Amino acid sequence: MLNDALLYDLGYVGQANGGSVPWLLLVKLALLAVLVAAVWKRSFPALWLVFAAFGALFGGRIFGHYLLQPVVPLVLVLTMAARNRLQPGRVLKALPVAFLAAGLLAGAVGWVDAASGHDSILARRLQYYPNFFRLALRRQSYDAYVSEIDDHVLRNEAAARALERLPAGTLLVWGNTPWIYVLSGRLPATPYASAIRSPEVPGETSSLRRAVMMAEPSAIVVIRPPAPPLEPGAMPSLHRRYRLVKVIGEVEVYARR
Repeated sequence: MLNDALLYDLGYVGQANGGSVPWLLLVKLALLAVLVAAVWKRSFPALWLVFAAFGALFGGRIFGHYLLQPVVPLVLVLTMAARNRLQPGRVLKALPVAFLAAGLLAGAVGWVDAASGHDSILARRLQYYPNFFRLALRRQSYDAYVSEIDDHVLRNEAAARALERLPAGTLLVWGNTPWIYVLSGRLPATPYASAIRSPEVPGETSSLRRAVMMAEPSAIVVIRPPAPPLEPGAMPSLHRRYRLVKVIGEVEVYARR
């Protein structure tokens, strides 16, 4: 338990920062110290921005949602820097125009990308605002709209509805689909909301298997094909203790007997 709580994250961070000797992480820590010294006597938002940006880049895996952390301090820093240089009236008039232009540009890029034969979930997400307006104007259905945000939205919602009809209790989702926990209103049976990450983190599968052995979830969701692969004998053991209650595409929902 202590190993999973204290040392698991070292594998996650080290894997993307130079392996067992995280040399890149040492460079980041040194850079953080230099930046903190440079902004220490400046405003608090500047110091906040430094730590938020460091936190977003710390893991070495650049995912878009990590970059949400620096957004608030960045806005505060830019506002403080511009307040004596720009006229507030002009800024308030320009912001809606800039926002509209950015939305139109993103939609155009997504449309061109899709029209050129590179249709993907990213191309559809870039068309978020045009898609929303089509939904608002009843030019497309809600199911089509949410499917453009993510291919598995409808599947995950159906799995959550199936779980809502089962007795209350914790949930184990075997797969990289943590949204089912939120949609179903159930807490994870282990400390891990995802069964696997890509690229894989050294030691995470063994940590997950140990946690599963100690857990007694009232419901289990298995995403086919299982990732990471189930151990030999896992499925017979699952069927002895749980009953299959729903199959939704590649999703299997089990309830404890």
